Amino acid sequence: MSIQFELQTNSIKSQINDLLDDSSFPSLVVLDGAWGSGKTYFVKNHLIDAYKSKPIYLSIVGLANRDDFINRVIATNIGIDGEHSGSLKSLVDSIQKAVTKTGSNSAGALMTVVGGLTGVIKDTAIKGIKNKTFIIDDIERLERKDLKEQIIGECYLLAESNDIKFIFLTDREQLKLDDPVVEKYFSGVVDFSMTMSNILSIVFNGKEFANHQEQIETALSILELKNLRVLKRVAWRIAKIHKEIEKLNYDVDIALTMR
Repeated sequence: MSIQFELQTNSIKSQINDLLDDSSFPSLVVLDGAWGSGKTYFVKNHLIDAYKSKPIYLSIVGLANRDDFINRVIATNIGIDGEHSGSLKSLVDSIQKAVTKTGSNSAGALMTVVGGLTGVIKDTAIKGIKNKTFIIDDIERLERKDLKEQIIGECYLLAESNDIKFIFLTDREQLKLDDPVVEKYFSGVVDFSMTMSNILSIVFNGKEFANHQEQIETALSILELKNLRVLKRVAWRIAKIHKEIEKLNYDVDIALTMR
């Protein structure tokens, strides 16, 4: 990791922490960046491990309603090997026994059991979620505007009553919520982007690219291509072709081929 990238990630972490530590407002923070800009990569590789108590990452792609969201929050908090106390421990023990009876410890089995919780039992599970940090990803990919607002509203209430912190990874342009909604629920927005050199160091870091960094950077700049997901696929295919060329029994100018 370059010094420039380290300084950038430290700055973003500092901004997020300052907002999460602000006790004057429920802790909901937006990490705002375009699709494919590297938000998820940053969080999984540089943010989560920065906390003693690791935040819980939760993608909410495919949610149908508010209850689906609550169920996912409960399930990820319970886990299979989590540590709990009091009434929640009894509940978790019961859930884990029920999951075991299904013959699987999979996330799907856990979700099935959690989805069956109702009334007081479900309230106990929700109230037992305290002093946690959740990273919510992909909310802008939900089609329904009202569902997005319901989920954000639910997080606001949990942050207010259970001392839970939420970091939303999203693209505000794609989120398509009115500014008053964002201003009402979120304590702040942290902008996220990567320089081209940072992208190169993450994606094109194999030995086959070592002598071609300048050419790659020039090509990507001309194409204005900075989508990390797309570039990872491109780099994987180029690396695969490079390996196949190396296996050939006749002379090939690999440097020229890479250009």
